Amino acid sequence: MLSILKLLLFLLSISSFLSSSSSTEPEPPDPPLTPSESLTYFNLCATSSPTLLTYTSPSYLLSKTSDSETCLHLLTISPSLPLLTSYLTLLRTHLPPPTYLTLINTPVRTETGLNMSPLSWIVYGLNAPVTSLFLEAGMRVNHVFRMEDGRKVTVLDIVEVLKMKGAETEEIEYVLNENGGKRYRELEEVNDDL
Repeated sequence: MLSILKLLLFLLSISSFLSSSSSTEPEPPDPPLTPSESLTYFNLCATSSPTLLTYTSPSYLLSKTSDSETCLHLLTISPSLPLLTSYLTLLRTHLPPPTYLTLINTPVRTETGLNMSPLSWIVYGLNAPVTSLFLEAGMRVNHVFRMEDGRKVTVLDIVEVLKMKGAETEEIEYVLNENGGKRYRELEEVNDDL
């Protein structure tokens, strides 16, 4: 009787394992958004509308504007910490980890050469609480990007420029430094030493 019970428990655990592993498979890609769907979604993002949290399809979550802006970029225009927290949770829930990390670090690609990530947009706005949230979410503090003039920079370089223009940067500098932030020239020095 005990061996039959053990066998049943074993079969039950295998069945449970198989059903749980099949549910973690990523969804197949959905069809691309129509121009109308895209416009509606990006308007929700740009206006920081909580309604955007109902859009869970990868077609929406992975969509980009013609300049490669993601919804996350647009949410930094009028940042809401609770909405950004919920949106990052939504992305983590509905995207496989590698896709999630690639998406949150995606730079824009404009014709003028500017290619800033969502983190650089929020740092430019000197928003330390959202910067902390973004770094905790997996954004790369030392992501190198180009300014419109072609110059390579990191978010700490942006802070340095803003500081020279008279902006109060102590709080955001602290957050970036605590998370290993470096200026581009510091990264170059490290590479030269290798």
